[in-house]
Amino acid sequence: MPTHNKQDAKNKKIKEKRAQSRVVCREPTFYSTKSGLYEGIIRDRDKGGLRGIFISTNENLSIGEIITVAISSPGENEVKKIKGMVARKEPGGYAVQFTDRLNF
Repeated sequence: MPTHNKQDAKNKKIKEKRAQSRVVCREPTFYSTKSGLYEGIIRDRDKGGLRGIFISTNENLSIGEIITVAISSPGENEVKKIKGMVARKEPGGYAVQFTDRLNF
């Protein structure tokens, strides 16, 4: 019988909550908060449109904080700005959930 630790259970729970599967990427981005403009790396995004991303950054953001993220269309030079809310903090970055959906 396989053994599971707490992190495995947490990862499974997070995956079950997601409506869309994730696309792993490494895209440089800029995002802004009330306190300034910052750089980060988009580590993943959902496949079906754009409901959320994970941004790798060392900045100190708060859960529930509203940010604006610059996102480029895959394979194109177009950059779109979208507002989102910091939904979760993990070592190395933050999950950001968007209220509007962008389709690429």
